[in-house]
Amino acid sequence: MFLILFFVVLLFEYDMKQNGGIFEMVKGSSYEGTFFLNFMIYFHTFLSITTSLIWNIFDSSILEEIWK
Repeated sequence: MFLILFFVVLLFEYDMKQNGGIFEMVKGSSYEGTFFLNFMIYFHTFLSITTSLIWNIFDSSILEEIWK
Protein backbone atom coordinates (compact mmCIF):
# COMPACT_ATOMS: atom_id res chain seq x y z
CA MET A 1 0.00 0.00 0.00
CA PHE A 2 2.83 2.37 0.88
CA LEU A 3 4.51 1.90 -2.48
CA ILE A 4 1.31 2.57 -4.41
CA LEU A 5 0.53 5.72 -2.43
CA PHE A 6 4.13 6.90 -2.69
CA PHE A 7 4.15 6.39 -6.47
CA VAL A 8 0.82 8.20 -6.97
CA VAL A 9 1.92 11.17 -4.85
CA LEU A 10 5.23 11.28 -6.73
CA LEU A 11 3.40 11.42 -10.07
CA PHE A 12 1.02 14.10 -8.77
CA GLU A 13 3.89 16.27 -7.53
CA TYR A 14 5.72 15.85 -10.83
CA ASP A 15 2.59 16.90 -12.73
CA MET A 16 2.15 19.94 -10.48
CA LYS A 17 5.78 20.95 -11.03
CA GLN A 18 5.44 20.59 -14.81
CA ASN A 19 2.37 22.86 -14.78
CA GLY A 20 4.00 25.55 -12.63
CA GLY A 21 2.35 24.72 -9.31
CA ILE A 22 -1.12 25.31 -7.93
CA PHE A 23 -0.94 29.11 -8.12
CA GLU A 24 -0.07 28.97 -11.81
CA MET A 25 -2.82 26.46 -12.48
CA VAL A 26 -5.54 28.62 -10.90
CA LYS A 27 -4.57 31.85 -12.66
CA GLY A 28 -7.65 33.41 -14.18
CA SER A 29 -10.03 31.32 -12.08
CA SER A 30 -12.34 32.64 -9.39
CA TYR A 31 -10.06 31.06 -6.73
CA GLU A 32 -6.96 33.03 -7.72
CA GLY A 33 -5.58 34.95 -4.74
CA THR A 34 -8.47 34.09 -2.43
CA PHE A 35 -8.38 33.26 1.25
CA PHE A 36 -10.23 30.03 0.47
CA LEU A 37 -7.47 28.72 -1.82
CA ASN A 38 -4.71 29.61 0.63
CA PHE A 39 -6.63 28.12 3.54
CA MET A 40 -7.29 24.88 1.66
CA ILE A 41 -3.62 24.51 0.70
CA TYR A 42 -2.45 24.97 4.30
CA PHE A 43 -5.27 22.79 5.65
CA HIS A 44 -4.42 20.01 3.21
CA THR A 45 -0.73 20.24 4.15
CA PHE A 46 -1.60 20.09 7.86
CA LEU A 47 -3.81 17.02 7.39
CA SER A 48 -1.20 15.28 5.24
CA ILE A 49 1.58 15.77 7.78
CA THR A 50 -0.49 14.85 10.84
CA THR A 51 -1.92 11.78 9.12
CA SER A 52 1.59 10.60 8.27
CA LEU A 53 2.71 11.10 11.86
CA ILE A 54 -0.32 9.28 13.26
CA TRP A 55 0.25 6.35 10.88
CA ASN A 56 3.88 6.12 12.00
CA ILE A 57 2.93 6.16 15.68
CA PHE A 58 0.18 3.60 15.11
CA ASP A 59 2.47 1.33 13.09
CA SER A 60 5.19 1.58 15.74
CA SER A 61 2.81 0.57 18.53
CA ILE A 62 1.57 -2.41 16.50
CA LEU A 63 5.13 -3.54 15.84
CA GLU A 64 5.96 -3.29 19.56
CA GLU A 65 3.00 -5.52 20.38
CA ILE A 66 4.05 -8.07 17.79
CA TRP A 67 7.65 -8.24 19.01
CA LYS A 68 6.76 -8.64 22.73
